[in-house]
Amino acid sequence: MNQNLGVYIHIPFCARKCHYCDFPSRERKLSLRDEYLDRLIQEMRGFTRGKKEEANTVFIGGGTPSLLKDEQLRRLMRSVKDNYFLSDDCEISMESNPESLRESFLDTAIASGVNRLSMGVQATQPRLLSILGRRHTKEQVQAVVAMSRKAGFQNINLDLMFGLPTQTLQDFENTLNFALSLEVEHLSVYGLIVEEGTPMFAWVEEGTYFLPSQEEERAMYDLALKKLSQNGYRQYEISNFSKPGKECRHNLGTWTRQMYHGYGVGAAGLIAKDIRRQNVLSFDDYLLGKEAEIQTLSQKEQMFESLMLGLRMTKGVSKQVFKEYYGKSLKEVFEQRFDASINKGLVKETNTHVFLTRRGMDLMNQVLLDLMDDDCLK
Repeated sequence: MNQNLGVYIHIPFCARKCHYCDFPSRERKLSLRDEYLDRLIQEMRGFTRGKKEEANTVFIGGGTPSLLKDEQLRRLMRSVKDNYFLSDDCEISMESNPESLRESFLDTAIASGVNRLSMGVQATQPRLLSILGRRHTKEQVQAVVAMSRKAGFQNINLDLMFGLPTQTLQDFENTLNFALSLEVEHLSVYGLIVEEGTPMFAWVEEGTYFLPSQEEERAMYDLALKKLSQNGYRQYEISNFSKPGKECRHNLGTWTRQMYHGYGVGAAGLIAKDIRRQNVLSFDDYLLGKEAEIQTLSQKEQMFESLMLGLRMTKGVSKQVFKEYYGKSLKEVFEQRFDASINKGLVKETNTHVFLTRRGMDLMNQVLLDLMDDDCLK
């Protein structure tokens, strides 16, 4: 298996935390941006220790990285380049929110090497944006996509969501049509997951809002599959669609267990095939310099992780790559568990790969629950 290296950087700041979000983030604490960058850059230097490896992808996620000041983004990217050699075709992605993007920041991003921009759009209807706690408008999205093109971005992703409280199939179709009209290179289409501890969870539990039925949610996903395919987007992962050659290479690396280094509060990294490095989730503890936890993965855990992540991709898991990597075939490891999923119509097998069927994508958690049983691992 050819090994590329990715770098993930977490910027936790948010103007306001979305009502469904359980990611490590810091609401309205923008005065701490410089102190946080000091700590993050210190962490990066301490981990690399002057050994500059070549990175093929960099992903700046959040939170809302577009809340950084122009000079703060320049400083962050200088540090990345000081600690890593970036390949000539390095994909450098950055997440953003439409309402926080500005012309000078986009120009700074391009000048600093950022070449892929991801925007959290989610929906276009004001009532749905309000329920989600999003602060932008459809008109802002249209304007910032045009502004990003003017700055020089030729690879733009929009995040969309379905299965939202009060969302109808027509709402979702209107959002899809709007996104398609912007002719971006990549669309991520996620079903809402209501996480415990979020305002959204409380509202659903107490009956303030009701979620669409499973049938309605499936119809929304089916609509996305149909419309995006008709408009030249290829699905390459359960929630991700791209124009040819515009897949997110950083995420592909993660799903195929390529090595990546993670920096910032809550960030994780796979620093060897059997070692995960996990930063603390507490913002305050991170600023105080609490060390990352080093986790050693057994071969059983590695094999299951390869399967769990690989099945997210439409091409599935390569039998040959799996055997070369672990010295055992998928059949040897998972035995009759695969047969059960195949017989249920959830998994399909060819001579070279195993992958989820369309129904299996809906019921992926069930497939994984069957496979993760310790009796199925040898």
